[in-house]
Amino acid sequence: MGAFISFISLISLSRSLKYSQILSLSLSLSLSLSLSLSLSLSLSLSLSLSLSSLSLISLSLSLSQAVSVLFRNADLISGIGGRRGCEHCERGFSWQLQGGVQDGVRYFLNVPFAAPPVGDLRLRPPQPPGGWDGVRNATSFGMRCMQNGQGSSATTSEDCLYLNIYTPTNANGSLPVAVWIHGGGYQGGSGIDYNGTAMINATGHNFLVVTINYRLSIFGFLGSERLRRRDPSRNTTGNYGLQDQRMALVWVKENIGAFGGDPARVSIFGESAGAHSVTCHLAASASWPYFTHGLLESGSFSLLSSKPMSLAETLYEKALELVNCTDLGCVLGRDAGTLSAAMGAIAFPGLMTNVYMPWAPCQDGIELRAPPLLLARAGQVHPSAHVLHGFNTDEGSTFSAGLPKNLSEDALWEHLNATYGSDYAPQLYALYNNQTYPEAAEVSRAYWIAERAITDRQFACPTVLGSRYLQNKLSVYQYHYDYVAASAPFVGHGNEVPLVFNMRWEFPDSRRAVEVPLANRLDAWWETFFASGAPLAPGAPHWPTFGDAGAAATMVIRGGDADHVQNSVRAELCDFWQTWLLAHL
Repeated sequence: MGAFISFISLISLSRSLKYSQILSLSLSLSLSLSLSLSLSLSLSLSLSLSLSSLSLISLSLSLSQAVSVLFRNADLISGIGGRRGCEHCERGFSWQLQGGVQDGVRYFLNVPFAAPPVGDLRLRPPQPPGGWDGVRNATSFGMRCMQNGQGSSATTSEDCLYLNIYTPTNANGSLPVAVWIHGGGYQGGSGIDYNGTAMINATGHNFLVVTINYRLSIFGFLGSERLRRRDPSRNTTGNYGLQDQRMALVWVKENIGAFGGDPARVSIFGESAGAHSVTCHLAASASWPYFTHGLLESGSFSLLSSKPMSLAETLYEKALELVNCTDLGCVLGRDAGTLSAAMGAIAFPGLMTNVYMPWAPCQDGIELRAPPLLLARAGQVHPSAHVLHGFNTDEGSTFSAGLPKNLSEDALWEHLNATYGSDYAPQLYALYNNQTYPEAAEVSRAYWIAERAITDRQFACPTVLGSRYLQNKLSVYQYHYDYVAASAPFVGHGNEVPLVFNMRWEFPDSRRAVEVPLANRLDAWWETFFASGAPLAPGAPHWPTFGDAGAAATMVIRGGDADHVQNSVRAELCDFWQTWLLAHL
């Protein structure tokens, strides 16, 4: 059956409308449909409506839902856009996208969700996108956002606010949606590095995947009191990348129905800085209307998720110095390549001694009112989102390049005192010297102690503390990823990501018999969490909430029959880190 569908809408809105004002609408719609069957059908529909007390976001959402029915089986996707959340919402626009199909999954790439943040829009919150004429080719990826320290290149651009949609060919408008926020220390990475096709196929075509770009480094997270005037409506600063992510969620909420997704079931998930970002959205009330659940891989409620304004001001001065500027006007006039290259001097080198990441979002008092860990402790987070989060056994091994694997006891003591303070080092050593570690050639016990302390301070214990603080408010599921892959003896930072995205081409032949079923189980857990807020997988143990019967339950993931639920994981160690972390906020 072949079909050609055209959808034309004309929207007339009263002038100078604002988001909160009442509006009247006159809508004219025509639809023609021809089918290559034993019969031909021609249908014409004319509709006139008068609506009042309707916000622009509600309008856009209802239209998107209607389009999802009309276009669910078409390669050509059309819809209605609007000037969302803007000061002067005077007109809407229509859009059409031409996508492609791979392995039973349709894809629409390089779709703009915001206006290009260039010129006067640099170092401002994102603005809504405009429309385009005709059909937009959405079959190839766009540019990465500027990468910290790299300067200009053929694959990066300041004009980078685009998203990519992967949807089953049978999507019918009711499937859950998962929006992936990439990691990279808030200074690198891109949504184009992650293809949702294999993940969708592994779960029986039961959900959609959206990957997004967001501004990085100086373009996304330069903060200062002197920048607040760049946001006259809200007075925020230093959170442009976080606001980009939210703008993408707004676009998804309004338009995903056209691609077969359910706008009422949009989850966000990410790893590393992507998980830190999900943490921030859980803590930022402005984001709450646009997602239902949050899944965080290695980055939940860590101090690395955001930075205080005092650090932002220091970095602002350093950034101006690096580009030979004395004022903001000079920075706005520099070309993107110069800015990006110069910021290599503020790159994030490691996690051994860093309490904060330099390019993390700012605790500006508006977007982020306080460190997310403190907001979680006070119960001031998303009021209804379910949370699934976890950590890998040896996250610290990825960030301990400065420590030799044969670290001596004397060097360990020097490291502990310098990194954690002489008041804490003796207790820390006593706790970690009492733990059991793998037997590995050329890896000393002193190294294991240092590495696991990094893991627990930055990843494991912020996750556990987040679970403790939220268990009586939200449904919280916690995991400990302990599958030892080719990186043996370490279960390092990001080890689970190739399995989550079912990147089977990266699985060593010697491990495919274990890793393919493990990847499928992870995807089943993730997909059912996106759909219902609870992780379920065929043949897997029951996964209770963290607070079930007060047991502090954690799913330990090792693959196959080795997967099991364990209570009170790292409890004593995290009691120590709770004291240390709260003292350093």
